[in-house]
Amino acid sequence: MTYLIDWRLDHGARLLRETRAPLATIARQVGYSSEYAFANASRASSASHRAGSVLG
Repeated sequence: MTYLIDWRLDHGARLLRETRAPLATIARQVGYSSEYAFANASRASSASHRAGSVLG
């Protein structure tokens, strides 16, 4: 499950960098119901990655 979440977030981040598509559109393209859901997942993933690097 973590792989899928990471893939969706990485793909979304790449689309944000490389296209001019709005955040809401990209969020839906990568499987989130809204830009808010995408942003929350991104924040949660970033926090868990930072905690892992501190602990690991």
